[in-house]
Amino acid sequence: LSGLTAAHAFLVAKCVSAIPPAWTRTGLWTLGGHAYASHMVWTDNTTMDDFGSDTRSTPAAPVATITNPFCYEVRAASGSWNSSINGTSQSSRASNTVAWTATAELGGDTGVGVYFDGHVAELVIYRRLLENHERRALVDYFNARYALGMT
Repeated sequence: LSGLTAAHAFLVAKCVSAIPPAWTRTGLWTLGGHAYASHMVWTDNTTMDDFGSDTRSTPAAPVATITNPFCYEVRAASGSWNSSINGTSQSSRASNTVAWTATAELGGDTGVGVYFDGHVAELVIYRRLLENHERRALVDYFNARYALGMT
């Protein structure tokens, strides 16, 4: 990911619990340049992510049921960052400094001991933002394969 000026990711997954127990330290991945881990979902029922950014997204409750299969989508580019679950906006901001970690990890952050509490079916990362027709083709595939109802 190093050197990318933009990226677009799709993660199809299913969490074990909607809100993990307080003693559980849940993560998602280590891909961005922020100092703290990304979470899907933390013990306070919020998601936080720094995919392609030096800033972690504002904590927010998931906009869809994450104990059913879902698609987490995130777009990062200079000047914009947004994420969604099944096509519904999760977090968005009109500013972004693109940043990537030198030690990418899928499934959490072993450095701080947080791990994804669920099952990953697919992960697709593009080295650029997709055009609408390209995104639509992938959404149609995910809907056909996993019955997500994604928009």
